[in-house]
Amino acid sequence: MVLVVCVAVTATACGPGASTGDDRTGGPKAAQADNTMPTPDEARSTVYRLWNAREDAMSSFQVTNLPAFESGALLGYDNGFLQYVVCGCEQPVAGHTILRVITLVPRSAPHVAYLAEVFTRNEATGERVWYVLGVRQDADETWKLDFLSLGTAGDQPPLRVPLDADGYAPPVSAGMERDLARDDMRFIAGAFRVSPVHRTSWGADVGQRVSVHPAVDGVYGWDMANLVVVCGTVHSTDRYTTSHGSLAQDDGKHNWGPLLEPGLYQSITVEHTRSLCSDVTHMAADYGLQDIAVTASNGSTL
Repeated sequence: MVLVVCVAVTATACGPGASTGDDRTGGPKAAQADNTMPTPDEARSTVYRLWNAREDAMSSFQVTNLPAFESGALLGYDNGFLQYVVCGCEQPVAGHTILRVITLVPRSAPHVAYLAEVFTRNEATGERVWYVLGVRQDADETWKLDFLSLGTAGDQPPLRVPLDADGYAPPVSAGMERDLARDDMRFIAGAFRVSPVHRTSWGADVGQRVSVHPAVDGVYGWDMANLVVVCGTVHSTDRYTTSHGSLAQDDGKHNWGPLLEPGLYQSITVEHTRSLCSDVTHMAADYGLQDIAVTASNGSTL
């Protein structure tokens, strides 16, 4: 029943502007046997190590360190954010100390990847909040953070996935993974309201497109009769064009941010990502929008 609802909602909400990105390749290492999944204790140790590596990089603004322990959509998100921090366009984030980790390692799965709920304390404010992480093993067996979203405040974890006596989450089949990528991620994309082409107050026309690329970004979760959880990343692309004059990026990169070189352009495209978790009834985690790429065409360098 849940899948029927997802498909119906997707058809009306996403429309032709949404794409699943099924032609892309990538993703985590395929699991050759059930015992290739880490134990919950091994997974927990990996989460602590990767979280601390990310905290160090974010506090020291070391963009070049990110590929050693990040991949997928999270690598693009953090790379974009740190560039905005370095240019003074965004404020740096406070550190977050881990208080508790709940690993959601499937008993078996087609890929070596899992979710974790991480309860943290903000070192600046003392606020306690949950994050949802996606962790995957690359083809070279390197563990990397692949997904991150901001969950809820308070003591209760945002996803509430049941664990068995050994601490494992329910198994994930290849068919379930396909359903998550094809139907449930499209449902999440449908939650974004795509604006029709409109004109800004300063004369540019703006068109928007929403898409999901689970083969590249990864998709996590379960789609079962009694458990529907999907975590993944939605991309939105805004394309600005003008037929009168040019779109200008100034020398200080104030107009369009640090990701675009100074110049005069006929069109500028801004790509954002937003990492989310949903149980189809509501968003359980949402990390907000972040610019990850700004490109332009028909420009001449100033």
